[in-house]
Amino acid sequence: MKAWFRTIAAAFKSEASAQTVAGISVLAVAIYTGYQIPKPTMIGALRWITYINPLRYGFESILANEFRTLNASCSTLVPSGPGYENVSLANQVCTTVGSTPGSDFVDGARYALLSYSFSYSNTWMNFGILMAFAAGFMGFLLLFSEFNTSMANESSVIMFKQGSKSVTQADEADDEEALHEKFTPALNDGTTEKEEIAGAPAMTDIFSWQHINYTVPISGSEDRKLLSDVTGYVAPGKLTALMGESGAGKTTLLNVLAQRVSIGVVSGDRFVNGQSLPRDFQSQTGYCQQMDTHLPTATVREALLFSAQLRQPPEVPLEEKKAYAEKCLRMCGLEAYGDAIVGSLGVEHRKRTTIAVELAAKPKLLLFLDEPTSGLDSQSAWSIMSFLRSLADNGQAILCTIHQPSAELFQVFDRMLLLRKGGQTVYFGNLGKNATTLINYFERNGSRPCLPDENPAEFMLDVIGAGATASSALDWHDIWLKSEESQKVQIEVDNIHTEGRSRPPVEATLHHEFATNWFNQVALLFKRNAQAYWRDPTYLMAKLLQVPFIATRNVYEIRERPSRMYSWTALVTSQILIEIPWNILGSTLLYFCWYWTVGFDSSRAGYTYLGLGIVYPLYYTTVGQAVAAMSPSAEIAALLFSFLFSFVIMFNGVLQPFRALGWWRWMYRLSPYTYLIEGLYGQVLGHKELQCSAVEYVKLNPPSGMTCAQYMNNFIAFAGGYLTNPDATSDCTFCSVASSDQFLALNFNIFYSHRWRNIGIMFAFILFNIFCTYFLTYLFRIRKGSLLPFKKA
Repeated sequence: MKAWFRTIAAAFKSEASAQTVAGISVLAVAIYTGYQIPKPTMIGALRWITYINPLRYGFESILANEFRTLNASCSTLVPSGPGYENVSLANQVCTTVGSTPGSDFVDGARYALLSYSFSYSNTWMNFGILMAFAAGFMGFLLLFSEFNTSMANESSVIMFKQGSKSVTQADEADDEEALHEKFTPALNDGTTEKEEIAGAPAMTDIFSWQHINYTVPISGSEDRKLLSDVTGYVAPGKLTALMGESGAGKTTLLNVLAQRVSIGVVSGDRFVNGQSLPRDFQSQTGYCQQMDTHLPTATVREALLFSAQLRQPPEVPLEEKKAYAEKCLRMCGLEAYGDAIVGSLGVEHRKRTTIAVELAAKPKLLLFLDEPTSGLDSQSAWSIMSFLRSLADNGQAILCTIHQPSAELFQVFDRMLLLRKGGQTVYFGNLGKNATTLINYFERNGSRPCLPDENPAEFMLDVIGAGATASSALDWHDIWLKSEESQKVQIEVDNIHTEGRSRPPVEATLHHEFATNWFNQVALLFKRNAQAYWRDPTYLMAKLLQVPFIATRNVYEIRERPSRMYSWTALVTSQILIEIPWNILGSTLLYFCWYWTVGFDSSRAGYTYLGLGIVYPLYYTTVGQAVAAMSPSAEIAALLFSFLFSFVIMFNGVLQPFRALGWWRWMYRLSPYTYLIEGLYGQVLGHKELQCSAVEYVKLNPPSGMTCAQYMNNFIAFAGGYLTNPDATSDCTFCSVASSDQFLALNFNIFYSHRWRNIGIMFAFILFNIFCTYFLTYLFRIRKGSLLPFKKA
């Protein structure tokens, strides 16, 4: 079977498609092993599956080998009980298939042959067939591995929404580079990208910070200080670089300033115009993360509009939000890509989309960017930095981390804050033309000269001792603290505060945590999820095998939650609502394929559809999302779900009959499947007369001088069953069950009368699952600090 699953994996380009086929194949081989549906009772049209099922040959060999020497003691002899105390074994028989009159045991080999058509004589033939299957699967594995070398998501083709006019535009260009060259310099209406940027609102407020320190707890050791007494500011119209070696605290400082850290202790002051930050500071700033996290099925235009609708104030009309989203498209050079699917974009245009999504929120104070050139080639990196330069020239305040820029990219910046390990400031100020101001500072304070052809960014990192092998004899942090430039920065910050405090403070534009109300958040999220599901046919075909809940949650946690776009409860609600109709559709298809083909009565179809087509998908939707809510990844969720669901399956009273559960009956009461299965099977099978198949009849001989009826009537009266030849005096043919109610009650504790009670209990489980989804999301994803109250946060 390992070779079979590896063959499936090699045959398909995407994981979801392989999982779909693997799941269906597991279902087929499990059902048609000849055990769950014995071969003699299989539908003739589907019996062929058993002949191509490798599991059937292995299972027959194992079961026949185990049963061939087994003589199983009979648990129930017929007749027995009141009135039959002195009956001899010669007049009794076991009710199990394969029993013989006058014997208190059942031969295992006869039982396997009559019940399942399994024979020990086929063992070595089956072994040879299994070896042939293994060799065949290995051959196909090698074949598929040789020729199917591409992956489904490996494509340089940009995909557009169906019917988009941008498709026609894209077809005119040979590749993405040609498309970029054609549409980036000039837009469709004749305006240039810089002209569109010039029409965007400029920023006028100055963001500053003083004496910022940040300490995080380390388990088992002393707390670690990541930032040490950092001071600076970002002025409108200036592009400020935040630099340092790896581990110096660049991204840490960016997150602290943007209020995006949830652990540790932050001290120091952050101001806007020398006054306290507005309550909705995060909503008035934009933050572009290094990883371009987007919903991959959305178009660029939809991503921008979604951001504008949820982050701009509610009093802004929808048409105005749409118009500004279109303006951001043009500002970012994305007009030709407006209807392109975000997941198919190249690295540069995904980065432009990330910036455009933040600009669509109309940030009034500041734009943070974390390494916007990371992963880009030199041409794309220059394009992005030129775009940021244009934004800054139009009055945007931009603070941007960057790692090892080229000399050309370094010249784009106006100012720089340089950190060394430990988050200590080494330099903050203007760069000057060709970075002469920065170079003069270091050379004046004892560094080696900067070579004429040397990259200033590399020069400054080298002289401060950044890097694994570099070192410096000078303490550049101490030099900075004693320098005139440091004193000048303190004076500049004080002047900014003094001038800013003479004006009214920046007011909050939002008076609640989120810009829009909860119902609007749910509606927009539901619409976005519906579009995502519709554009992902692979997911719809593999509906029960993927977990988009976690993928969408990651987008929320990484980008949308820190931007205060919407509430986590709105996300969870929309995720539950969007899953329900698709799961009901899938269960409905299962119902129509199953119910009448089995031969159940149409008069009982309504309740069965309610249970299988409505209640069951509500249950498995909510229980799956409850497990996903406490899981960090889809893989962990799958493991947790399999572990928890194994208890649901094992203790529902079917796989392990209720009468055999013993002490574990309390688990039977807790399993939701107990009530689902009792409701479904009790409804479709209850209140029916049964007739045994030929192999299920047993024969016994009555005492001399008695007919079968005279001998068995008392037993049948209290135990049930029936005789086919009541007037015979020998070879009485007896079936142990006469009604479905008797069979279901004795073996599985299933009662027809409980069917509506079970529907109510299932709804109680569904409500409990919904509660757990919200509670576990809050506990594991929203709540800050340790889950153990006695542990240090």
